[in-house]
Amino acid sequence: MIRRSWLVLALLLVVVTSTACAPPLKVSIRDNCAIISVQRMGEYYSVITELTLSTESGTVLWSARALPNTKPKLHFVKLCLGTNQAEPEVWGEGKDFHYSTAGEASSFSLERGVKYVIRARGPGFARTASQTFVF
Repeated sequence: MIRRSWLVLALLLVVVTSTACAPPLKVSIRDNCAIISVQRMGEYYSVITELTLSTESGTVLWSARALPNTKPKLHFVKLCLGTNQAEPEVWGEGKDFHYSTAGEASSFSLERGVKYVIRARGPGFARTASQTFVF
């Protein structure tokens, strides 16, 4: 009976900790570009269903949402200082996303000195990952 209780407790702990985690998200700045990595363990793609870029005050500048019935496999997204197209440079299956900007413009701009927030959501993750960056 005690052995069975420990087994149930261990399984419950695994389930709770795995669903409480957020998708992997790391931002590095290189050559005036933000390289947004959503890789697991440094090399494996992640299934991300939504990425959102906003200012610290909450104004959404850009978003990428997975198309219905797809599971896009992303490694990186590249956003640069200055003008960016709504569909940015990506490594992975970026064609499985609908990209949008504020007002449905074809591009958006990133400026020096502004604090930006990138958020990632994915299936199987109970939390949203969030990172900030400044050029």
